[in-house]
Amino acid sequence: MRFYKVEAKCGHVGLTNCVWIKFAIRAGTPKEAADTVKKYGRVKRNHKDCIRGVNEISYDEYRILARENKYDPYLNARNIREQRAIPDFDERVEIDEYNVNRREKKKNHDPSFKLKKIERLVTEAKRMIAEYAGVAC
Repeated sequence: MRFYKVEAKCGHVGLTNCVWIKFAIRAGTPKEAADTVKKYGRVKRNHKDCIRGVNEISYDEYRILARENKYDPYLNARNIREQRAIPDFDERVEIDEYNVNRREKKKNHDPSFKLKKIERLVTEAKRMIAEYAGVAC
């Protein structure tokens, strides 16, 4: 088994924000290490850029990084109140370009197709009313 440092994008800090965390992983290959981290809680596993990098490290570096993560207040916070109480936490929060770009695409949605569909339905309804009125007289 080898030791890896995997930098992953973590969430629960707002829709367009993220926190990058380095995890200490013991795995056979870098791909296995990345897949293991994707299963962790808080990791934004469905983003294409959820893993920034995978680097092989020594056993001593592995133990130091594992201990840092064990006592990291962000990884141990159970609710938003505990997370907000972390000193200088705002400095760790970065903008998540993946979600910012997705949000901009949704805002630029063109409603013209839906308007044309509604106009066609209204015209069809008026035609049916006119046909009914012509038959009823």
